Amino acid sequence: MESAPPRPVTANALLAQHSECDSLMLGGVLIKTLGQMCPVQFRTDMPHAADCIFYSDLAKASAARVCVPEVLLQIRRHPFSMTKRNEENIKSWVLDEWEAIQHAFGLMDQSGLPRWLRRQKLRCMFAARSKVKMQQIADEKPDHVQRIYESARPRVPWLHWQLGRSTVFLRDLFFGSTLKKEQWQ
Repeated sequence: MESAPPRPVTANALLAQHSECDSLMLGGVLIKTLGQMCPVQFRTDMPHAADCIFYSDLAKASAARVCVPEVLLQIRRHPFSMTKRNEENIKSWVLDEWEAIQHAFGLMDQSGLPRWLRRQKLRCMFAARSKVKMQQIADEKPDHVQRIYESARPRVPWLHWQLGRSTVFLRDLFFGSTLKKEQWQ
């Protein structure tokens, strides 16, 4: 099977992905700097979301970006992964993600109604992601559920919180939960 050829991608297209914390597609990145220092720095104070912020800054700073539309890497989940360890640190697991969402959104060249709509979508998405995190650890660490709620809930208006939670509920009702608890244990 032949893959599609590489194609240019805009900074806004990448920033839209990063504002939704969809940066896994950048797990293998080639940065061509022509012998110059990389124009952005990797943050070490955000163990869970630093890559999203780094790639957002890089997308904005780069003169050109190319998408290679084929799988070049695989992510392996295991009990000793950084993601699993970050479950213990609610600030990292929840609030750093919110900061990364806001950071990428802030870098986008978008205005008017499209910007307003994206902001609403991101608020609902963050609520839904927080609800899924609460589901992931409900059995194993019920006290973390309340801590996630107390951290995430003040970040978004009540309506967005309810819409995000409702979306997860409807997904689970009609399609079944996508959580595979054995991945997280």
